[in-house]
Amino acid sequence: MKNKKTILKDGYSVLQNELILDIIDNNKKLTDDEKAILKTIKMTIRNQRRGHAGYRYVLECGPTDCNTIDWNGMTYVERHYITIPKWTIDNPEGASGMSRNDYDESLLPRYFEYYVLHELAHVLQKFEDTKDRGHSEIFYKHFTRICPEELQHFELGYKPRNATSAGVAGKRS
Repeated sequence: MKNKKTILKDGYSVLQNELILDIIDNNKKLTDDEKAILKTIKMTIRNQRRGHAGYRYVLECGPTDCNTIDWNGMTYVERHYITIPKWTIDNPEGASGMSRNDYDESLLPRYFEYYVLHELAHVLQKFEDTKDRGHSEIFYKHFTRICPEELQHFELGYKPRNATSAGVAGKRS
């Protein structure tokens, strides 16, 4: 489960985690182009409370597929990343906001998969519209497409109003 350094085609080095790469590889809803894009981001599992998807600007010298910005004659590249908290593997019952009534216990071993796909949906959201933020319509369009339907109910423990308005169904009885 260790994060390992990967050198990308453009020579940029990122930390990546095999468990997250496996979820990308095995997801039947992601297109080949999306998988290729997602495999270029930093993706780590860390011992922290919350996960995160984001980007930062890095000074870049060579060609790249990322968004670029020119500041004062220097080219900066938008490099995306996701961070997944380790507890999503070790103790998914500890997810804040979820009560036993909110989720199907038989699916708890797949909570990590849900969490990864949630963060990847944020990355896809930014690739579609760089100005879009948060748990918007664009985010939920990607989330409901790439996350298996049986795992989507975990979202109701995190963003109940947004998820419900986006059509995310509760757990199956």
